[in-house]
This record gives sequence, structure tokens and C-alpha cells, in this order.
Amino acid sequence: MGRQVARMGAYNRVAHHWRDQMVSRSSSSKSNAEVVQRWFQQVWNEGRIETVEELLAPDAVIHGLGEQGLAVRGPQPFLRFFLTMRSAFPDMRVKIEQVISEGEWFACRFSASMTYTGEGLGFPANGKKAKIEGMAMGKIVAGKIMEAWNVWDQRALLAQLVGADSTRFLK
Repeated sequence: MGRQVARMGAYNRVAHHWRDQMVSRSSSSKSNAEVVQRWFQQVWNEGRIETVEELLAPDAVIHGLGEQGLAVRGPQPFLRFFLTMRSAFPDMRVKIEQVISEGEWFACRFSASMTYTGEGLGFPANGKKAKIEGMAMGKIVAGKIMEAWNVWDQRALLAQLVGADSTRFLK
């Protein structure tokens, strides 16, 4: 009987440990999903530069923003890309279609609509509307984005803005 009680005690300790781990992972996942949603809402939809500094780690690496194969490292280089896009598309609205988060990792699917009324893309603003879809996957540690991979169709965006001759703007 004593052995059974000891085994039950050990079993309960292991079960509680795993339950606590799952609760911790679940709450971490939830807060990371909230970071992703806050990033797109405050940075992209509201243009809040201070949120970039708050949510992007100083040594963050962001892939897939513009130039093929080149990663952006840190908030300042990201801000250059961001300000170019916001200047070209001041009315840009990004909608999170779905976000999944597990532990430090997240994945999201998004869509964006915009009108080319600004400058910065290498050709004059023309007032044309465009829509894109994309996905991002990344790692968040201690509430800060450490690394992210972005996939969105830049060629489709340019084709909507300048038509079939969009390849002349691609590097």
C-alpha cells in the first residue's frame, strides 16, 4: 500500500508539472498572438513608430521585406522600409486573417489594401488601388520580435499599379 501511495504522489507531481508547462506555453502563445496583432494594428494601420521600437528587438532579423535575399537587421533599417511603404501608401490597411502561436513561434496570414498616392516606388503616384495577401512567421522572445520571415507578392502589387510592364521596376 505504501508503494502505491508513493507512486500516486510521483504521478501527481509529474501530471501537475506537465499541466503547468502547458498553461505556461498557452499563456505565452496567447501573449505572442497579441504581440502580432498589436504589431499589424499599431505599426502598419496606425503608423505608430514608437511601437516598432517597443516590439522589435534591437538585434531582430526580418526577411522578405523588399530586396530579394537581403535581411533587415534591427529597428532602424526596418523603419526605412516601413516609411517608404507608408509614404507610397498612406491609406494602407492590413487585416490579420489568421494567427497561430505556439511557444515562441507565430505564423499569420494577412491581407492588405492600399492606394498609391505617395512616392518612393520609383514611378509617379497614380491613385491606383491594390490588394495583396501574405504570410509571416517568426519568433517572439520576452514580448519582442526576434526574427520574422515575410512572404508577399511584390510582382502582383506592381502589376496592379503599373500593369504588365511591372518587371522593369523589379531588381
